[in-house]
Amino acid sequence: TSITIPDSVISIGNNAFYSCTGLTSIKISNNVEIIGNYTFSNCRSLTSITIPYSAISIGNYALSDCTGLTSIKISNNVTSIGNYAFSSCTGLKNITIPNSVTTIGDYAFSSCTGLTSITIPINVASIGNSTFSGCKNLTHVSIGKVLNSINWTSFCLNTGITHVNISAGVTYISNSIFYNCKSL
Repeated sequence: TSITIPDSVISIGNNAFYSCTGLTSIKISNNVEIIGNYTFSNCRSLTSITIPYSAISIGNYALSDCTGLTSIKISNNVTSIGNYAFSSCTGLKNITIPNSVTTIGDYAFSSCTGLTSITIPINVASIGNSTFSGCKNLTHVSIGKVLNSINWTSFCLNTGITHVNISAGVTYISNSIFYNCKSL
């Protein structure tokens, strides 16, 4: 039900704790730099996680389908959030993406139906395809200044979005970005 990753660990590999459905808490040491693909995917009883200060990368599907996850704290060293990293975390209500993040992958937060607002930090240069698609309770989106492209269907099917603030730095808005955002 719980695990502590010791200080000697610097990388957690792919599928390391995949589908550990009884896992409720995890303490990751501050020396972990890389969280691999599918590392905690489908750990449905996990309620919160802190990505350590040393971490620079969150892998593809790293925490996807963690439906019990309600909060995530990402350290200020993380620069990359992988494809589907937090997709279908339906219980997720709060996430702060730090300014260190420069890339958010495809479908990274798709179908996170508990999210109500999101701020894309000032250093994010690229939002992947369908990154926030299907977040039906998302009502407010604020997009940072460095972002120069918003990719295909990034916010589509978000019927709750009522307000979007796009900064002057954005130079390209892709196809179907706000498709079916009926409340916008």
